[in-house]
Amino acid sequence: MIPSNDGIAAGKAVGGGRYILNKQLGDNENFWLGHDEIDNRPVVLKFLGQELHQDPRGMEELRTQIAIATQISHPNIAAIYGLYEAEGSTPFILAEYVEGMNLPALQSMQPHRVFTWNFLAPLLKQILGAMQHAHERGIIQGSLKPSNLMLDRKGQAKILDIGIAGILNNPLYGAAPTLMPYLSPQQVDGSAPEQTDDIYSVGVVIYECLTSTVPFFSGDIIPQIRSTPPQPILQRLLQLRISNPVPQIVSSIVMSCLDKSPSSRPQNIETITNSIAIAEMEIPAPQAAPVAAAPVAAPVSHAPYAAAAPVAARPAPAYAAAPASASPKSKAPVLALAVVLVVTMIGGIGGTLFWMSKRNPQPAADPQPATKPIANAVKPTENVTQPPKTAVEPEKVAVNPKPTVKSANDSGSDAKAKRSARDAAELARLATRSESGFINLFNGQDLTGWAFDPTYWSVQKSGNESLITAQAGSGAPPNTRTDLVWQQGTFEDFELRLQYRFRKMAGNNQATAGIEYRAVKNAKDGEFNVSGYHYEIPIAVDNTGMLTSRERPALAVFAQKASVKARGTAGNDKIDAISALEPFAVIQGTIKPEDWNEVVITAQGNHLIHKINNHVISDVTDENEKKRSFTGSLALELNTGAKPGVLIQFKNLRLKRLK
Repeated sequence: MIPSNDGIAAGKAVGGGRYILNKQLGDNENFWLGHDEIDNRPVVLKFLGQELHQDPRGMEELRTQIAIATQISHPNIAAIYGLYEAEGSTPFILAEYVEGMNLPALQSMQPHRVFTWNFLAPLLKQILGAMQHAHERGIIQGSLKPSNLMLDRKGQAKILDIGIAGILNNPLYGAAPTLMPYLSPQQVDGSAPEQTDDIYSVGVVIYECLTSTVPFFSGDIIPQIRSTPPQPILQRLLQLRISNPVPQIVSSIVMSCLDKSPSSRPQNIETITNSIAIAEMEIPAPQAAPVAAAPVAAPVSHAPYAAAAPVAARPAPAYAAAPASASPKSKAPVLALAVVLVVTMIGGIGGTLFWMSKRNPQPAADPQPATKPIANAVKPTENVTQPPKTAVEPEKVAVNPKPTVKSANDSGSDAKAKRSARDAAELARLATRSESGFINLFNGQDLTGWAFDPTYWSVQKSGNESLITAQAGSGAPPNTRTDLVWQQGTFEDFELRLQYRFRKMAGNNQATAGIEYRAVKNAKDGEFNVSGYHYEIPIAVDNTGMLTSRERPALAVFAQKASVKARGTAGNDKIDAISALEPFAVIQGTIKPEDWNEVVITAQGNHLIHKINNHVISDVTDENEKKRSFTGSLALELNTGAKPGVLIQFKNLRLKRLK
């Protein structure tokens, strides 16, 4: 608990005035979303309870772990920025803010609360990559659980509280005892965590994602964790009457992770990662990827926290690797041989020997009464508390049971539920989309590869990030238009992703910026100017993301799916609206003034799509054969407006050519 005399409340400045508290995160009164006034970014502030910050030994351990954690930089690890301590105030941890959903929130919206393997595999690759990165640097998480795993709005997995979760989740310091089901027998007995204990926790997390339950969840679980063999995944699914095909090799590796003996578990994260690669040769029967059903209970919060803080910003995150496409399932003998060969190539001889010993494990003893085949319609045993209900006949199992959808009405809670379901579905889609084939257009150091006027364009540092910056100070002439033009070739069909942050200075509301593509140079406009299709970025959010063109002003389509056709002999543009997109008020509400926004532009043939923060703002098919363009240059644009003072910054510029 935070001391009552601290008066923590929304709007209060803490940390010497540097951080402004915005709102409490979830049900934890110690965790707050705040704003860093110096770095101009959202941060999470985790105030320490009295039990911890008044314990010198606990604080010394926390300082040591934070010092290590602040050195970790990985796209799937939420950054720890530091620990703020000052005389007379409650200490707090500063951590990166991750906007999205934690794993339990997303899982609660799936049919039967289980993830299909095809959905889960790419997320696990990211999580395991982050765990391996931490282990290689001497960090043991010691307390991995689903609520510390986030899926952000890009579909990227993040581990929260790296290296410090064990301290924050310690019941000695006032934390709720929710961690116990994820601890190894050795941790339950009080031993300091090691890598094999993290591997045990990984096994528990995967088990829960695939079956909806942890291995031990009923009764006194401590003796079960110590000495009772866990129920195999297939048996648990049969017992709960859930159909969720899981590759045999995945079941085997999970059960190996859950072995009571540390020496019998995989000895490193890489072994588990290799098993996922092999499992792609053994994809289960086709099954629709999980989608988020409209929640029947309370809608899930969109702002689980991340980890964030003061010392230094982390490098811009890389995007998640896409799961490899699955090969058709072959006959068992051929598959067995292929598995051995692939393991040999991926994991070496040691990995092969490990898998040969684990390939056909004996079924673990069932701590609960044995269940009959599902065809016999046996009821779940008493040891299972409130199993998920299925709408199936006693003799049948639904392969893809449909989620229950609450009837909609116009109440605020139902509207919020709809938004939660829609956003969760988008997160699920993003998590499995292909991220292969992208190239970086910015090297993170300088503007090599671009043509530009150095009066306006430069690279500036913000913490550990390098940002492409367009700035016009008080001495800049009004209404100046200047482009940063990519010089390493032209583009035809492509997908472009980037983030921008637009700041007005001295009350300048007229400045604009944008992205030019399939553009050509116009001599009359000066050396650093091109014109083509244009993605509008104004300071005011009204026209953000609109498709325009200096030569073809009629292309400005407002939140509409439309086609543009030629009219008359001159070939002037005529817009035919096809259908409305989302209400602009909804899209506008997602745009963050003077903060980071994500842009996606897809140009394929004559079909052009503009997105802002995952919402489509323009969807245009250009059928004007006299004026449309299929190839050209790419550029970032700054238009200073009539008043002096403007600054816009870009980062994470990534482009993929499309066929």
